[in-house]
Amino acid sequence: MSIAEIAGSVRRSRRIPQTIIASRTGEAASNLSVIESGRRSPRADKLDRILRASDARLAAIPTTRPGALEVSAGIRRALRGSDDAEAFRIWLAYNDALGAEDAVNRVVLAAFPPEPTGSRLFDAALAAVTEHHLRETSSPIPLWVSATEPLDVPTVFTGSRYVTTVDPKDVPDAFLRKRVLIPRDTLRSV
Repeated sequence: MSIAEIAGSVRRSRRIPQTIIASRTGEAASNLSVIESGRRSPRADKLDRILRASDARLAAIPTTRPGALEVSAGIRRALRGSDDAEAFRIWLAYNDALGAEDAVNRVVLAAFPPEPTGSRLFDAALAAVTEHHLRETSSPIPLWVSATEPLDVPTVFTGSRYVTTVDPKDVPDAFLRKRVLIPRDTLRSV
């Protein structure tokens, strides 16, 4: 994902229409669309202006691992392409990234709300894995995590069509709260 594409993810996660960003920046909506699609890379000052119109800003953080926003955009793309297995791999990589970071970087990776993935299951799983790893380090939980609605019914989330049941006793609490059934062992990085 390019830095310009992140501008679109930021806007969508904030649920701000492109026309509002165009109005705030003086940029034509058609130009914003080209930038958000990654077909044009703006200069840093223009990108910063676009992000600030979405109540965000450019920042450097001490990690190369993807955060919740970037991960949600990747999951969204994979699901649009009907590639559930790729979407699960992207989600699992986010799990591994959070697990590998110290407490401060976990908070930073989770701080910006993800954009909707197009799947309530993946949205709930993103919130659950974020809460799970932040609680491991007694870190603050971002508001978007608690604002993410739990699923209507408990749903198995394993990335395998062959695993159809999961014992709730083997599911971490954060996942149970979101009604996402995933075995604890799946969350251990290999």
